[in-house]
Amino acid sequence: MIPLLVFVAVATCHARLGETLEQSIVRYGKPVDAINHPAPDCAEAIFHVGHFEVTADFYKDVCTELSIVKGAPVSPGSDVFSPEVLSQEEAAAIVAQNADGSAWGAPVIDDVQGSSAYAWTRQDGAVASWMTGLPLVSIRAQVNPYREAAAQGAARKEAQGL
Repeated sequence: MIPLLVFVAVATCHARLGETLEQSIVRYGKPVDAINHPAPDCAEAIFHVGHFEVTADFYKDVCTELSIVKGAPVSPGSDVFSPEVLSQEEAAAIVAQNADGSAWGAPVIDDVQGSSAYAWTRQDGAVASWMTGLPLVSIRAQVNPYREAAAQGAARKEAQGL
């Protein structure tokens, strides 16, 4: 019975890389917060969905990265979110729910400072990750233009000696 309960709990947390902000609003409702990044064409929206906070990063209005955190608002109607640790089953269910028509490979598991770090990849290059004891699953597209722009800017500054 527990696997069914885990599936039901995370079923509302089905996000998709490649969706537009408008599609995400239809899926989750009005964001509790929206942030414009300093890099051109980049934005971030934060949604509360059941017992999850979904942060979606957009480049040119296309979702390139998702962070899904288990928890709950600290009080009814509050935008302040209190994280809760995800179980291995919940993390795996979130990853499975976010396959977007592609199959995830078996997780690669590494020991990181006494915790197990899980990483899944899809054939399209998307990557999902989670570490035991944390409330967060991260899912990102193979190419993340925001991260690339930030890395290029840092490399230019370093080359210029700034």
